Amino acid sequence: MEAYINGTACISPQNTFGQDKFPDAIINHNTEYLSIIPPEYKNIIPPLKLRRMSKIIRMGVGCGLQSLKDANVKNPGGIITGTGLGCAQDTEKFLSSMLENNEEMLSPTPFIQSTHNTISAQIALLIGSHEHNFTHVQRGFSFENSLLDALMMLAGKEANNVLLGGLDEITPNHYKVTKHLGIWKNNAVDIRDLINDKQKGSIPGEGAAFFTIANK
Repeated sequence: MEAYINGTACISPQNTFGQDKFPDAIINHNTEYLSIIPPEYKNIIPPLKLRRMSKIIRMGVGCGLQSLKDANVKNPGGIITGTGLGCAQDTEKFLSSMLENNEEMLSPTPFIQSTHNTISAQIALLIGSHEHNFTHVQRGFSFENSLLDALMMLAGKEANNVLLGGLDEITPNHYKVTKHLGIWKNNAVDIRDLINDKQKGSIPGEGAAFFTIANK
């Protein structure tokens, strides 16, 4: 079968959002993990909605809406996302609140926004979509399975176009916990010279990439 990428958007630790080419210069992050460079979300997401969104929700919704705009598609036949960790920051907030307040008088917002399918659901609410809406959560294979799902929809003629995305965030707590597994480098590294660094492990990061794919 044939599938075509008609719209893209990427929010990453580099200046990739709103660009139609690779960045001219690489930004070095002299930190233990790479954080995104957030765009001006207020230009994409209604300000009243924006106030209640955590980092990963802003990242995913902003990226998804920009990809649809890039493809000139108002309402796709499906919204499919893949994430390994989901809304980690909101999950941490809710669990911390439970401990601090002895499980009493808890704010429901972090709990509501802690579910993995929050991003695709928020996009659907903003554009008024009632079509196929699904989030794949299979760790490192999440985006791969999302892509397969989207291609099967196009091949089966269930949709003419699909909004497809992959995203994950990293939080200080998640970094501290996973560092004990020995999978991250012990010291900050100049990412421009990463290939020559002799420390074991890698550098964690975060980001979102969305694609509007179609059958023509």
